[in-house]
Amino acid sequence: MSAATLPFATRQRLARQLAGDDQPPAEPAALIVPADQIGLIASHWPGISEALWLRAGGSDAAHLTEAMQHAIPRLKLDFTPFRIIEIGAGCGYRSVALAHAFPGATIASVEPFPANARLHALNTLPWRRIIGLRTAITAHPTRFTAIADPATGIPALRPDSEGGIGSMSLSDLHRLLGWDHADLLLIDQRVCPDLDDPDITAGFAGTRLVALRRTGEDTETIIRHDVPSAAHGHPRPVFDLGGPPMKMARQNIAPDAWAFFPIGDTGFRLHPNPHGQQPPRLILHITLAGERQLETQLRVNHETANPVRFRITVSCETGIIATGETILPANSQQMVTLDLPPINAPATVEFSTEMAHAQSNGFAWAEVLGSGIR
Repeated sequence: MSAATLPFATRQRLARQLAGDDQPPAEPAALIVPADQIGLIASHWPGISEALWLRAGGSDAAHLTEAMQHAIPRLKLDFTPFRIIEIGAGCGYRSVALAHAFPGATIASVEPFPANARLHALNTLPWRRIIGLRTAITAHPTRFTAIADPATGIPALRPDSEGGIGSMSLSDLHRLLGWDHADLLLIDQRVCPDLDDPDITAGFAGTRLVALRRTGEDTETIIRHDVPSAAHGHPRPVFDLGGPPMKMARQNIAPDAWAFFPIGDTGFRLHPNPHGQQPPRLILHITLAGERQLETQLRVNHETANPVRFRITVSCETGIIATGETILPANSQQMVTLDLPPINAPATVEFSTEMAHAQSNGFAWAEVLGSGIR
Protein backbone atom coordinates (compact mmCIF):
# COMPACT_ATOMS: atom_id res chain seq x y z
CA MET A 1 0.00 0.00 0.00
CA SER A 2 1.46 3.37 -0.97
CA ALA A 3 1.32 6.39 1.32
CA ALA A 4 -1.21 7.99 -1.03
CA THR A 5 -3.71 5.19 -0.41
CA LEU A 6 -3.52 5.21 3.38
CA PRO A 7 -6.75 6.28 5.06
CA PHE A 8 -6.89 9.99 5.81
CA ALA A 9 -6.96 9.49 9.59
CA THR A 10 -3.86 7.28 9.41
CA ARG A 11 -1.98 9.79 7.26
CA GLN A 12 -3.00 12.58 9.63
CA ARG A 13 -1.72 10.60 12.64
CA LEU A 14 1.59 9.81 10.87
CA ALA A 15 2.03 13.47 9.99
CA ARG A 16 1.57 14.44 13.64
CA GLN A 17 4.10 11.81 14.69
CA LEU A 18 6.65 13.10 12.18
CA ALA A 19 6.04 16.62 13.49
CA GLY A 20 6.60 15.44 17.05
CA ASP A 21 2.96 15.98 18.00
CA ASP A 22 1.10 12.72 18.46
CA GLN A 23 -1.81 14.21 20.42
CA PRO A 24 -5.26 13.63 18.87
CA PRO A 25 -7.15 16.68 17.62
CA ALA A 26 -9.10 18.32 20.42
CA GLU A 27 -12.87 18.08 20.73
CA PRO A 28 -13.05 20.33 23.78
CA ALA A 29 -16.64 19.98 24.90
CA ALA A 30 -16.37 16.19 24.90
CA LEU A 31 -13.04 16.10 26.75
CA ILE A 32 -12.59 18.95 29.17
CA VAL A 33 -15.28 18.25 31.78
CA PRO A 34 -14.21 15.70 34.41
CA ALA A 35 -17.13 13.79 35.85
CA ASP A 36 -16.48 15.06 39.38
CA GLN A 37 -16.15 18.74 38.45
CA ILE A 38 -18.81 21.30 39.35
CA GLY A 39 -19.45 24.95 38.55
CA LEU A 40 -18.59 26.88 35.39
CA ILE A 41 -15.97 25.52 33.02
CA ALA A 42 -14.09 27.46 30.32
CA SER A 43 -13.73 25.59 27.02
CA HIS A 44 -11.24 26.74 24.38
CA TRP A 45 -12.56 25.56 21.04
CA PRO A 46 -10.09 25.31 18.11
CA GLY A 47 -10.29 28.40 15.93
CA ILE A 48 -12.30 30.40 18.51
CA SER A 49 -10.18 32.98 20.30
CA GLU A 50 -12.57 33.60 23.19
CA ALA A 51 -13.40 31.04 25.89
CA LEU A 52 -16.81 29.36 25.76
CA TRP A 53 -18.38 28.71 29.14
CA LEU A 54 -20.52 25.78 30.21
CA ARG A 55 -21.95 24.25 33.37
CA ALA A 56 -20.38 21.02 34.49
CA GLY A 57 -22.66 18.07 35.04
CA GLY A 58 -25.36 19.13 32.57
CA SER A 59 -26.12 19.15 28.87
CA ASP A 60 -24.14 22.30 28.02
CA ALA A 61 -21.15 20.31 26.75
CA ALA A 62 -23.34 18.42 24.27
CA HIS A 63 -25.03 21.66 23.14
CA LEU A 64 -21.64 23.31 22.62
CA THR A 65 -20.37 20.38 20.56
CA GLU A 66 -23.57 20.32 18.50
CA ALA A 67 -23.42 24.06 17.81
CA MET A 68 -19.75 24.16 16.84
CA GLN A 69 -19.65 20.94 14.79
CA HIS A 70 -23.09 20.49 13.23
CA ALA A 71 -25.43 23.49 13.44
CA ILE A 72 -24.06 25.50 10.51
CA PRO A 73 -23.65 22.65 7.96
CA ARG A 74 -27.23 21.51 8.63
CA LEU A 75 -28.56 24.90 7.57
CA LYS A 76 -27.40 24.19 3.98
CA LEU A 77 -27.26 27.87 3.02
CA ASP A 78 -26.88 28.83 -0.63
CA PHE A 79 -26.19 32.48 0.28
CA THR A 80 -24.06 34.46 2.73
CA PRO A 81 -26.18 36.00 5.50
CA PHE A 82 -25.21 39.44 6.81
CA ARG A 83 -28.10 39.92 9.26
CA ILE A 84 -29.04 36.99 11.46
CA ILE A 85 -31.63 36.73 14.22
CA GLU A 86 -31.54 33.74 16.56
CA ILE A 87 -34.66 33.56 18.74
CA GLY A 88 -33.98 31.13 21.56
CA ALA A 89 -30.19 31.30 21.69
CA GLY A 90 -29.78 29.34 24.92
CA CYS A 91 -26.25 29.78 26.21
CA GLY A 92 -25.14 31.50 23.01
CA TYR A 93 -23.10 28.66 21.49
CA ARG A 94 -24.82 28.72 18.10
CA SER A 95 -24.65 32.53 17.95
CA VAL A 96 -20.89 32.26 18.39
CA ALA A 97 -20.73 29.52 15.74
CA LEU A 98 -22.65 31.79 13.35
CA ALA A 99 -20.36 34.75 14.08
CA HIS A 100 -17.34 32.53 13.45
CA ALA A 101 -18.76 31.06 10.23
CA PHE A 102 -19.94 34.40 8.80
CA PRO A 103 -17.40 37.09 9.77
CA GLY A 104 -19.37 39.78 7.90
CA ALA A 105 -22.61 39.09 9.77
CA THR A 106 -24.30 40.83 12.67
CA ILE A 107 -26.23 38.43 14.91
CA ALA A 108 -29.14 39.40 17.15
CA SER A 109 -29.06 36.70 19.83
CA VAL A 110 -32.39 36.56 21.69
CA GLU A 111 -32.67 34.52 24.91
CA PRO A 112 -35.29 35.31 27.60
CA PHE A 113 -34.72 32.55 30.17
CA PRO A 114 -32.92 33.88 33.27
CA ALA A 115 -31.28 30.46 33.86
CA ASN A 116 -29.27 30.97 30.67
CA ALA A 117 -28.62 34.69 31.04
CA ARG A 118 -25.22 34.43 32.75
CA LEU A 119 -23.72 31.97 30.28
CA HIS A 120 -25.30 33.75 27.33
CA ALA A 121 -23.64 36.98 28.42
CA LEU A 122 -20.26 35.34 29.09
CA ASN A 123 -20.25 33.66 25.69
CA THR A 124 -21.57 36.50 23.51
CA LEU A 125 -20.27 39.73 25.08
CA PRO A 126 -16.71 39.31 23.69
CA TRP A 127 -18.15 39.30 20.15
CA ARG A 128 -18.89 42.84 19.02
CA ARG A 129 -21.05 41.52 16.16
CA ILE A 130 -23.42 39.67 18.51
CA ILE A 131 -26.22 41.77 20.01
CA GLY A 132 -27.68 40.05 23.07
CA LEU A 133 -31.35 40.63 23.96
CA ARG A 134 -33.38 39.34 26.93
CA THR A 135 -36.92 39.07 25.56
CA ALA A 136 -39.49 36.67 24.18
CA ILE A 137 -40.94 37.25 20.70
CA THR A 138 -44.75 37.37 20.56
CA ALA A 139 -47.45 38.85 18.36
CA HIS A 140 -48.56 41.24 21.11
CA PRO A 141 -46.85 42.53 24.29
CA THR A 142 -47.05 39.85 26.97
CA ARG A 143 -45.27 39.08 30.23
CA PHE A 144 -44.13 35.59 31.22
CA THR A 145 -42.71 33.55 34.06
CA ALA A 146 -40.12 30.87 33.34
CA ILE A 147 -41.18 27.35 34.36
CA ALA A 148 -39.95 23.82 33.71
CA ASP A 149 -42.09 21.68 31.41
CA PRO A 150 -43.49 18.92 33.69
CA ALA A 151 -42.99 16.24 31.02
CA THR A 152 -39.48 17.10 29.84
CA GLY A 153 -37.99 19.48 32.40
CA ILE A 154 -37.18 21.85 29.52
CA PRO A 155 -37.64 25.57 30.32
CA ALA A 156 -40.94 27.00 29.09
CA LEU A 157 -42.80 30.32 29.22
CA ARG A 158 -46.06 30.71 31.15
CA PRO A 159 -48.13 33.90 30.61
CA ASP A 160 -48.12 35.92 33.83
CA SER A 161 -49.06 39.61 34.08
CA GLU A 162 -46.61 39.94 36.99
CA GLY A 163 -43.88 37.89 35.35
CA GLY A 164 -40.33 39.12 34.96
CA ILE A 165 -39.92 38.23 31.26
CA GLY A 166 -41.21 40.71 28.70
CA SER A 167 -41.77 40.33 24.98
CA MET A 168 -41.83 42.23 21.70
CA SER A 169 -42.98 41.53 18.16
CA LEU A 170 -40.60 40.50 15.41
CA SER A 171 -41.31 43.78 13.61
CA ASP A 172 -40.47 45.71 16.79
CA LEU A 173 -37.23 43.73 17.05
CA HIS A 174 -36.35 44.78 13.50
CA ARG A 175 -37.02 48.42 14.39
CA LEU A 176 -34.94 48.13 17.55
CA LEU A 177 -32.03 46.81 15.51
CA GLY A 178 -32.54 49.43 12.79
CA TRP A 179 -33.07 46.67 10.19
CA ASP A 180 -35.72 46.32 7.54
CA HIS A 181 -35.23 42.54 7.30
CA ALA A 182 -33.00 39.66 8.38
CA ASP A 183 -31.31 37.27 5.94
CA LEU A 184 -31.46 34.29 8.28
CA LEU A 185 -33.96 33.70 11.09
CA LEU A 186 -33.59 30.81 13.55
CA ILE A 187 -36.57 30.28 15.83
CA ASP A 188 -37.15 28.10 18.88
CA GLN A 189 -40.93 27.96 19.30
CA ARG A 190 -40.61 27.94 23.10
CA VAL A 191 -39.35 31.53 22.90
CA CYS A 192 -41.76 32.48 20.09
CA PRO A 193 -45.09 30.90 21.18
CA ASP A 194 -47.19 32.86 18.66
CA LEU A 195 -45.25 31.48 15.71
CA ASP A 196 -48.31 30.92 13.51
CA ASP A 197 -49.83 34.35 14.18
CA PRO A 198 -49.89 36.57 11.05
CA ASP A 199 -48.41 39.42 13.11
CA ILE A 200 -45.31 37.24 13.62
CA THR A 201 -45.03 35.83 10.12
CA ALA A 202 -45.32 39.35 8.68
CA GLY A 203 -41.86 39.88 10.15
CA PHE A 204 -40.49 37.16 7.83
CA ALA A 205 -40.58 39.60 4.89
CA GLY A 206 -37.16 39.88 3.27
CA THR A 207 -35.80 36.78 5.06
CA ARG A 208 -33.99 34.27 2.85
CA LEU A 209 -34.33 31.31 5.22
CA VAL A 210 -36.35 30.61 8.35
CA ALA A 211 -35.12 27.64 10.39
CA LEU A 212 -37.63 26.38 12.96
CA ARG A 213 -37.50 24.16 16.01
CA ARG A 214 -40.95 22.97 17.00
CA THR A 215 -41.55 22.28 20.66
CA GLY A 216 -40.47 18.76 21.60
CA GLU A 217 -38.56 18.14 18.38
CA ASP A 218 -34.86 18.02 17.61
CA THR A 219 -33.25 21.42 17.15
CA GLU A 220 -31.47 20.93 13.85
CA THR A 221 -33.77 18.64 11.89
CA ILE A 222 -36.76 20.97 11.50
CA ILE A 223 -35.44 23.23 8.74
CA ARG A 224 -38.16 24.80 6.62
CA HIS A 225 -38.25 27.48 3.97
CA ASP A 226 -41.32 29.24 5.40
CA VAL A 227 -40.61 32.59 3.76
CA PRO A 228 -43.49 34.18 1.83
CA SER A 229 -42.75 34.14 -1.90
CA ALA A 230 -42.69 37.93 -2.11
CA ALA A 231 -39.88 38.03 0.43
CA HIS A 232 -37.44 36.29 -1.92
CA GLY A 233 -37.44 39.35 -4.17
CA HIS A 234 -35.96 41.61 -1.50
CA PRO A 235 -33.14 43.57 -3.16
CA ARG A 236 -29.55 43.08 -2.07
CA PRO A 237 -28.43 46.40 -0.53
CA VAL A 238 -25.76 48.35 -2.39
CA PHE A 239 -24.87 50.49 0.62
CA ASP A 240 -25.13 48.25 3.69
CA LEU A 241 -23.41 49.00 6.98
CA GLY A 242 -24.66 45.66 8.30
CA GLY A 243 -22.90 43.75 5.51
CA PRO A 244 -19.24 43.03 4.79
CA PRO A 245 -16.66 45.83 4.69
CA MET A 246 -17.47 48.02 1.71
CA LYS A 247 -15.09 49.21 -0.97
CA MET A 248 -16.10 52.83 -1.08
CA ALA A 249 -14.50 55.97 -2.49
CA ARG A 250 -15.53 59.53 -1.66
CA GLN A 251 -14.72 62.46 -3.93
CA ASN A 252 -15.39 66.18 -3.46
CA ILE A 253 -17.30 65.55 -0.22
CA ALA A 254 -16.97 68.43 2.23
CA PRO A 255 -15.37 67.57 5.62
CA ASP A 256 -18.37 68.91 7.55
CA ALA A 257 -20.23 66.33 9.61
CA TRP A 258 -23.49 67.06 7.81
CA ALA A 259 -22.02 66.62 4.30
CA PHE A 260 -22.10 62.82 4.36
CA PHE A 261 -23.37 60.36 6.94
CA PRO A 262 -25.29 57.06 7.00
CA ILE A 263 -29.05 56.95 7.49
CA GLY A 264 -29.93 53.61 9.02
CA ASP A 265 -27.94 50.73 7.54
CA THR A 266 -28.71 51.17 3.86
CA GLY A 267 -29.09 54.91 3.24
CA PHE A 268 -26.99 58.05 3.41
CA ARG A 269 -27.01 61.81 2.98
CA LEU A 270 -24.86 63.27 0.20
CA HIS A 271 -25.16 67.02 0.68
CA PRO A 272 -24.57 68.98 -2.56
CA ASN A 273 -21.70 71.45 -2.65
CA PRO A 274 -22.36 75.14 -3.36
CA HIS A 275 -23.29 75.94 -6.97
CA GLY A 276 -20.23 76.06 -9.20
CA GLN A 277 -18.16 73.57 -7.22
CA GLN A 278 -17.52 69.98 -8.26
CA PRO A 279 -20.38 67.72 -7.14
CA PRO A 280 -19.75 65.28 -4.28
CA ARG A 281 -19.47 61.68 -5.43
CA LEU A 282 -19.83 58.42 -3.53
CA ILE A 283 -18.50 55.39 -5.47
CA LEU A 284 -19.34 51.84 -4.36
CA HIS A 285 -17.79 48.65 -5.75
CA ILE A 286 -20.18 45.75 -6.35
CA THR A 287 -20.36 42.54 -8.41
CA LEU A 288 -23.13 41.98 -10.96
CA ALA A 289 -24.43 38.58 -12.00
CA GLY A 290 -27.00 38.32 -14.78
CA GLU A 291 -29.75 40.74 -15.68
CA ARG A 292 -30.57 43.00 -12.76
CA GLN A 293 -32.24 46.23 -11.69
CA LEU A 294 -30.93 48.89 -9.36
CA GLU A 295 -33.62 50.49 -7.22
CA THR A 296 -33.15 53.49 -4.97
CA GLN A 297 -35.26 56.05 -3.17
CA LEU A 298 -34.13 59.69 -3.53
CA ARG A 299 -35.30 62.39 -1.16
CA VAL A 300 -34.94 66.09 -0.39
CA ASN A 301 -36.61 66.30 2.99
CA HIS A 302 -36.46 70.00 3.95
CA GLU A 303 -39.40 72.18 3.03
CA THR A 304 -37.29 75.28 2.18
CA ALA A 305 -34.56 73.55 0.12
CA ASN A 306 -33.70 74.62 -3.40
CA PRO A 307 -34.00 71.95 -6.14
CA VAL A 308 -31.29 69.26 -6.17
CA ARG A 309 -30.08 67.23 -9.14
CA PHE A 310 -29.35 63.55 -8.38
CA ARG A 311 -27.26 61.47 -10.76
CA ILE A 312 -26.62 57.69 -10.59
CA THR A 313 -24.10 55.96 -12.87
CA VAL A 314 -23.32 52.23 -13.07
CA SER A 315 -20.07 51.29 -14.83
CA CYS A 316 -17.90 48.27 -15.52
CA GLU A 317 -14.50 47.98 -17.17
CA THR A 318 -16.04 48.47 -20.63
CA GLY A 319 -17.66 51.78 -19.65
CA ILE A 320 -21.01 53.12 -18.45
CA ILE A 321 -23.79 50.52 -18.57
CA ALA A 322 -26.62 52.51 -16.99
CA THR A 323 -27.23 56.05 -15.84
CA GLY A 324 -30.12 58.06 -14.47
CA GLU A 325 -30.71 61.70 -13.50
CA THR A 326 -33.56 63.53 -11.82
CA ILE A 327 -34.24 66.89 -10.15
CA LEU A 328 -36.20 66.97 -6.91
CA PRO A 329 -37.72 70.09 -5.35
CA ALA A 330 -38.06 70.72 -1.63
CA ASN A 331 -39.81 68.18 0.58
CA SER A 332 -40.16 65.50 -2.13
CA GLN A 333 -38.99 61.99 -2.89
CA GLN A 334 -38.85 59.67 -5.89
CA MET A 335 -38.17 55.98 -6.53
CA VAL A 336 -35.68 55.45 -9.37
CA THR A 337 -35.10 52.14 -11.17
CA LEU A 338 -32.20 51.47 -13.56
CA ASP A 339 -32.25 48.38 -15.80
CA LEU A 340 -28.82 46.76 -15.89
CA PRO A 341 -27.60 44.57 -18.79
CA PRO A 342 -26.95 40.82 -18.26
CA ILE A 343 -23.28 40.90 -17.32
CA ASN A 344 -21.21 38.94 -14.80
CA ALA A 345 -18.44 41.28 -13.73
CA PRO A 346 -17.26 43.74 -11.08
CA ALA A 347 -18.93 47.13 -11.37
CA THR A 348 -19.16 50.51 -9.65
CA VAL A 349 -22.22 52.50 -8.64
CA GLU A 350 -21.63 56.25 -8.40
CA PHE A 351 -24.04 58.62 -6.66
CA SER A 352 -23.66 62.40 -7.00
CA THR A 353 -25.72 65.46 -6.07
CA GLU A 354 -25.56 69.11 -7.10
CA MET A 355 -27.71 72.21 -7.03
CA ALA A 356 -30.00 72.27 -10.04
CA HIS A 357 -29.75 76.06 -10.38
CA ALA A 358 -27.48 78.90 -9.28
CA GLN A 359 -28.99 78.93 -5.81
CA SER A 360 -27.90 78.33 -2.20
CA ASN A 361 -27.30 74.78 -1.03
CA GLY A 362 -28.56 75.56 2.46
CA PHE A 363 -31.08 72.95 3.69
CA ALA A 364 -30.56 70.92 0.48
CA TRP A 365 -30.65 67.70 2.50
CA ALA A 366 -30.21 65.26 -0.36
CA GLU A 367 -30.63 61.65 0.75
CA VAL A 368 -30.27 58.27 -0.95
CA LEU A 369 -32.31 55.60 0.83
CA GLY A 370 -32.36 51.81 0.53
CA SER A 371 -30.44 51.36 -2.73
CA GLY A 372 -30.49 47.71 -3.77
CA ILE A 373 -29.85 45.31 -6.64
CA ARG A 374 -32.88 43.17 -7.50
